[in-house]
Amino acid sequence: MTLFERIKFLAKKQGKSVNDVESELGYSKNTLYRLKKTNPSAKKLEEIADYFDVSTDYLLGRETTAPSWATENDKIDLDEWLKSKMSQWVSKAWI
Repeated sequence: MTLFERIKFLAKKQGKSVNDVESELGYSKNTLYRLKKTNPSAKKLEEIADYFDVSTDYLLGRETTAPSWATENDKIDLDEWLKSKMSQWVSKAWI
């Protein structure tokens, strides 16, 4: 899962859009969408992590532990999503 996909996932779990998150963080429009192609500054990464109450390592995909606020359904949803993405990656890697 990319950084942007994690942000989108976390926003959805809070019932918010990515645009809502940008607004609440005081970012200009499309700031978070640009993270699909660019890397954030350490400051911005920390702000986003604090906003969602997760670690920067979780946002970067270096830590796969679900956030402490995640429900069991959240954990199951995320686990299944990761498995589906992994199977897609594996099938592409062997082609």
